[in-house]
Amino acid sequence: MLVLFISNRIRLDLVAIVACLALAWLSLISPLEAISGFASNAVVAMASVMILGYGIERTGVTSRLASTIIKYAGTNEKRIISTVSMTVGLLSSVMQNIGAAALFLPAIRRIGQQTSIPTSHLMMPMGFAAILGGTVTMIGSGPLIVLNDLLRQNGMEPFSMFAVTPVGLPLLIAGVALFALAGSRIFPNKKEKKCQLTVAEIWGIDYAIKTCILPRSSNLSGKTREEASFKIKYDLNLLAIRKNTEVTVAPSRYARLESGQELAFLGSKRVVNVRKLIQEQSCQSLHGHLGFV
Repeated sequence: MLVLFISNRIRLDLVAIVACLALAWLSLISPLEAISGFASNAVVAMASVMILGYGIERTGVTSRLASTIIKYAGTNEKRIISTVSMTVGLLSSVMQNIGAAALFLPAIRRIGQQTSIPTSHLMMPMGFAAILGGTVTMIGSGPLIVLNDLLRQNGMEPFSMFAVTPVGLPLLIAGVALFALAGSRIFPNKKEKKCQLTVAEIWGIDYAIKTCILPRSSNLSGKTREEASFKIKYDLNLLAIRKNTEVTVAPSRYARLESGQELAFLGSKRVVNVRKLIQEQSCQSLHGHLGFV
């Protein structure tokens, strides 16, 4: 298990399940012992928090939060740091610390690019706020969840959900205040290269955009966007067109398609529609690695 966990060749959840089954098959533990972990409140609670975090990520709420934070805090570094840190901390109080930080990574990067604030000045406060936010409630941190379950197993009265709030909330506020007031003195001075905003960042899209090159042999060459009927035929929306260094975002329905153009599409989550387009038009798939996407 340790070798598989370290190598990361196989998904971690599969490793855990296979190890659990292997112990039972080898008669090292009984079948009842193999599945006894699923009866633990800690396991169920941590799994539920992970599901909650994944649901928040799928809704795209972090993109909206980034826009709201910039609208409220403006471009002032101290206000942005305090707003971002407190938001992540409060979110971390009801979900896993790592999940809360990971959810805000795209939003932090977007905020840094739009306000010209070094991303490193936002990342460190966010990370510590996520850790401190886990101490605000009993479900915000894995150790607290396990501790409560151990108390229950030993016949002791468990803590209530907000039993740690009088301690955790002042810790979170103190941490946010420290970074907002003295952050410039303790942040690492890391130089960052300025990069142009991508189409996905401009539009606030957190998931992959499919891209391809239009070949000379394609029947789409010479047609307008309206005549190509990407939406009707393939359930795809044409987001941008690039020809050499010229990029057209949200091209009009009269935009003319030419061979050699790089097209960026957004559609359903099923890749079958993109594959159908590539096969029928002999396009070259670029797997979303274009600079303008």
